[in-house]
Amino acid sequence: MLSLASSFSLTYLTGSSGVALRTFLTFAIVTYALTRPAERAFYCLLAILPFQNVLKITHEIPIVPSILMVLIILKLLLRRPRLSHYLILIMISLFSIAFVNFEGTPITTLLGWFSIFLLIALLLGRYDSGYIPIDLNSTVLALSMGFAVSSVVSLLFPGIVLNAGIFKESLYYVIDRQLTRFQGFFGDPNYYSQGMLFSSSILLYSVAYSRSLFARVSKILAALFMLLIGYSSLSKMFLLFSIVPLVQLIAIIVNRRKELIRLILNISGFLLFALIIVGIAYFYVFTFPVLRDAFVQRLDIGLTTGRFDSQFIYLSKALSDPVLTLFGVGIGYQMLDKINATAPHNSYIEFYFSIGIVGIVLLLLFYIEVLVVARRRRIYKSRLDINLIFPISCLLLTALSLDAVKLDLFYFYWFIVTYVAVKEERT
Repeated sequence: MLSLASSFSLTYLTGSSGVALRTFLTFAIVTYALTRPAERAFYCLLAILPFQNVLKITHEIPIVPSILMVLIILKLLLRRPRLSHYLILIMISLFSIAFVNFEGTPITTLLGWFSIFLLIALLLGRYDSGYIPIDLNSTVLALSMGFAVSSVVSLLFPGIVLNAGIFKESLYYVIDRQLTRFQGFFGDPNYYSQGMLFSSSILLYSVAYSRSLFARVSKILAALFMLLIGYSSLSKMFLLFSIVPLVQLIAIIVNRRKELIRLILNISGFLLFALIIVGIAYFYVFTFPVLRDAFVQRLDIGLTTGRFDSQFIYLSKALSDPVLTLFGVGIGYQMLDKINATAPHNSYIEFYFSIGIVGIVLLLLFYIEVLVVARRRRIYKSRLDINLIFPISCLLLTALSLDAVKLDLFYFYWFIVTYVAVKEERT
């Protein structure tokens, strides 16, 4: 975070080019990864993924996250891991499914896709020194901090967006009471809003695992901030599904009302509470009317923005070919060439057409095995925490309107969910 903030400040003050920024970031982050344990490098990877649109050489190559992922994999492989035989078998099978439709798929896409599964498997592997000590709170905070910091920096210093050489659409400004679709440094307002939605929900979930009142209150405030900023993406998906973390937030406030009352009665807590009230009032008076008008205009276009039309085309061809049904058409852009010129904007449909029923079963088995392996190596809960349904719902619902097969964060979201499902750190 420090290197990112320093780089953005340097770019903003000097007007440096995007190439200079990316070069400095690459050097700083790679140096950090080489000199730190694998788990800290993984936290760093989660933290920089929300910055991925400023960490690209071109529109399609997120160079810094890719380098960091490779470095973490190499660091772990050099420690001679002992992996779950089932995980290895499932990964080989998944990669074989991808190779069934290798023609037309860039090798970098296949290697990037496979490296995500390999990294997750290695993080759960057994080493001579024991297991990789991945901490629940650090994992959640790394991802949430990445989204929060990227949002604040791009919100306060929109000029950095242009100096860094990324898309003009990322700018946040008001013209005739209309907002551009704010997306931080992510590059796409819909995927950005999904990240904000999931991060706020998993952050609220981790409140129960925080040992101090200050940490719990800070997480609640951070989640509330992320939800308010998330509405600036003007995502209809976010508008609909933000009800999930909002219900979660209300439940936490009700359950911990005595703690919050005690905090408010404290002088510093009272000042903090007053500042929150002022901030919410400012948002309601000055920002809410603009967002309301912008959402009304977007909803006039239609709730799904043509997504259903594209999805119906895909569904009409779902059972047209036995090979397609079993193995899909491949990862990448084959769907656009062979099925429909427009993406389905639905993760369930996309996975079906990309890797088929066999691939989907293997993907589910992979995460089930991740859950099993994680349970073997920890002090386990006697039962799964029912509150985990909130971040899971965020992923399942947003998958209805987003593609995900090539999105690295999608797999890490589910890794976090399955990993925290068995962590017992409640005090």
